[in-house]
Amino acid sequence: MIRKAINDDIEIILKIFDVSRNYMKNNGNPTQWPDNNYPNINIIKTDILNGNLYIVERDGKVAACFSFILGEDSTYADIYDGEWLNNNVYGTIHRLASLGTTGGIFEEVFKHCADMMDEIRVDTHKNNTKLRKKLIENGFLECGVIFVEDGTERIAYHYSRCNSSNK
Repeated sequence: MIRKAINDDIEIILKIFDVSRNYMKNNGNPTQWPDNNYPNINIIKTDILNGNLYIVERDGKVAACFSFILGEDSTYADIYDGEWLNNNVYGTIHRLASLGTTGGIFEEVFKHCADMMDEIRVDTHKNNTKLRKKLIENGFLECGVIFVEDGTERIAYHYSRCNSSNK
């Protein structure tokens, strides 16, 4: 089940981000979320306030979280070494993280987001091989490179329901 996050979820969301940060660090991706400054409590509170932060529950327990933001993302305005599939209105998945206690999280999140939008964009660090594989398996196409607010490079992906190349 997926539901919108509320302020009472902040403590478990911080734990999820900590677990995911450690997982990435221990699995060849130590620089995507290098310290406790990202994602931080201010981002969490803003996402909750804006209605963009979601909780994935399994058997009544919180298992994961993610942000799904509808509309233009300023970090996606410039793309290098490629191009977006189209310029249609899209939603962006950000800060997908889990406790690592159950599988199938990405697929559930993707289905939830695809039920809301025909176009979905995601970016991730080049060393996040697990997510990059999941994106391709679920019909996302690698489109190029973007740079996030801190200036670091991310691989950009785009899913378009009407693109015949998608799953």
